[in-house]
Amino acid sequence: MLRAGAHVLGAPAFFPVGRSNFKRIRASGAFYVDHTRFLEVWERVGEDGYTTLLRPPRFGKTLMLDMMAAYYDAGVGADEHDRLFHGLYIGENPTSGARAHHVLRLNLAPSASVGASFDMQAFLDDAVDDALVDFVERYNLAVQRERPFEMRDIKRVVGAVGRAGGRVMVLIDEYDRVANELMVKDKDAYARSVMGVSGEEASSPLRSLLTTFKMAQDRAPVTLLMTGLTPIVLADVSAYNVARNLTLREEFGDFFGFTSGDIERGLTTAGHGSGDIAAALAVMRKWYNGYLFPGASQRVFNPQISLHFMDLFTSSARVKEATLRGVIAPDDLVSRNLRVTESMLSVLATSRAGAGPLAKLLGGDATYTLEGRVVDEFRFSDLMRWNLEGVESESEDKFCSYLYYHGALTFAEKPGMLPPDKLSIPNELVRREFWDALPKRLRDAVLKTLDAAFAAGPQASAELWEDIFSALNERSAAGIADTSRVDEHAFRGMLLWMTGNEAVSVQTEVAAPRQSSEGAGTGRVDLVVEHVKSPTRFVIELKRVKGSGPKALAGAVERAAEQVADYDLSAVPKAAHVTHDVRLAVVLADDDVVVRVVGDEE
Repeated sequence: MLRAGAHVLGAPAFFPVGRSNFKRIRASGAFYVDHTRFLEVWERVGEDGYTTLLRPPRFGKTLMLDMMAAYYDAGVGADEHDRLFHGLYIGENPTSGARAHHVLRLNLAPSASVGASFDMQAFLDDAVDDALVDFVERYNLAVQRERPFEMRDIKRVVGAVGRAGGRVMVLIDEYDRVANELMVKDKDAYARSVMGVSGEEASSPLRSLLTTFKMAQDRAPVTLLMTGLTPIVLADVSAYNVARNLTLREEFGDFFGFTSGDIERGLTTAGHGSGDIAAALAVMRKWYNGYLFPGASQRVFNPQISLHFMDLFTSSARVKEATLRGVIAPDDLVSRNLRVTESMLSVLATSRAGAGPLAKLLGGDATYTLEGRVVDEFRFSDLMRWNLEGVESESEDKFCSYLYYHGALTFAEKPGMLPPDKLSIPNELVRREFWDALPKRLRDAVLKTLDAAFAAGPQASAELWEDIFSALNERSAAGIADTSRVDEHAFRGMLLWMTGNEAVSVQTEVAAPRQSSEGAGTGRVDLVVEHVKSPTRFVIELKRVKGSGPKALAGAVERAAEQVADYDLSAVPKAAHVTHDVRLAVVLADDDVVVRVVGDEE
């Protein structure tokens, strides 16, 4: 729902890209999607307690908290409150909590990069001091600041509100932002800053902060809502077990993201006609849509990235013309400052626990079925075990759940009453981010050589394919000290990066009858690779050997060649334009790759 009234001449752009100040957005008449019914629902389940709500990056969490601060703030006058919420759901259906709280805002997003030398204690001290100074001044509290405020002063300030008969609402934004960066850059710093010592509530800076808010409840009625990305830090900061996690509850499914109706109304108000809007939506559905949360009535678009495109479509004649002609450039589709996922995607992209799920998600299946539900609690140590232990369904479920929280996966269908849940990649932008997780050198080497292999068709040499497999084998082993762990299961996942070329399709573990009496029955082809313009299909059997001795390699090549030659490929569906099958036997060694072209047939 749009705000009633016209955009104010001379105000910031109509589409508020990167802006999260609710009062300014409303005052300027900028585009605003009404999610204020969230307050009514949240008050029923969490207004008198401590709650957490997680959503992917760029999904409007900060704006939601700023709207909440304006609604609940006892310091906002009645007239201003009415102007801010006029025409919105909550303005027409006010709750008892309106203008009834002293609101304490705490934003834990760092202003500079986070590294091994990052001082979490100093960072939190500064954030607390800034928040309490603003809080005391705004509500004119009788609290002296003889030195910078510290965590221990939270109880003193809350007590001042309680003695006056007031209520405190604490809104913490990006509670795990720093922690997520430390996970990637320095796990020891993460342990010091977040995990602390099991059973000791004040043994890390973040534990101390959350424990202090928990203990402040005896000074005044305190309501707390905390937003972030994943439940990992909640699990590692076990001192904060009083918070209810609302993330997967169905009643909150419709309060983040844009619907196609929201986008149509925004573009209409910006002056675009129906034909232009249809062209814009066609692009946006491919690149930004597809997110489905539990209980949601429909799939939604990533809001911040959608705003970026809507603003360009409105302000740039070049971008609009390219959109209408269907030749929009990828660089116009997303700003580098508006990436969907966080940096850990580049680490998890090559995790052994991820090889199986990624093979299905990036291959022909396009979905991954969990053993159970999306996991609502797991620890940082669970992530580390994926690179050290065998692949288990529990590890794969946590891997996929982690990507779900980061917005790299979403529900493939509405969750049923019973498990399992099914997940899928939401859109083209996220699919490209999986590909972008690989270094440019590797992407270029693989794609250029792959093009050459398809151009050569049945005459493609074993050496061409060895170049492709060697580049991928080197990358798949790069983050694992024990390269014997890079088995054919993990390598199949790596080969799916070939789909960075949109013309290439890769299927894994494809069922195929065996022709020989010894191998009677149905087997599974490791990889089937096709190109939309090539008449050649490559059918690949993979083997992994430990060590690289001549006898071991020769024996593995013979076994792979016999196995791939035994498949009855006439029973394996192929695209109508494919006329040739080329069978390849591929053997992976610790420091070598051997490819044999077994034969080609029409």
